[in-house]
Amino acid sequence: MGVFLANLVPEVAAEVGLPIREGVIIRNTVVDGPSDRAGIIPGDIVVNIAGQDIATVSDLTRLLKQELRAGQQVEVEVFQVADGAGSRKTLTLELGERPQQ
Repeated sequence: MGVFLANLVPEVAAEVGLPIREGVIIRNTVVDGPSDRAGIIPGDIVVNIAGQDIATVSDLTRLLKQELRAGQQVEVEVFQVADGAGSRKTLTLELGERPQQ
């Protein structure tokens, strides 16, 4: 996906007034990576990919490793807070190759 991730902490979400309590925060994107091209921006919170709810980084990692493949186009539902009010958006992302670890 070309991103750096962190779990959304429910207590922090409540403290800052977010209407969601679970998801994965996009901390940064790789320039011209799959997420960047799809319109995902730092601060977005991923809540669903390909029809599957995402509560933690582990959920996202498992989905990417076990069920999704490079080249596949998936719908990604994000909660964007960059506009101040916060809104849900559905974006289409084409998965890239996973970097070797």
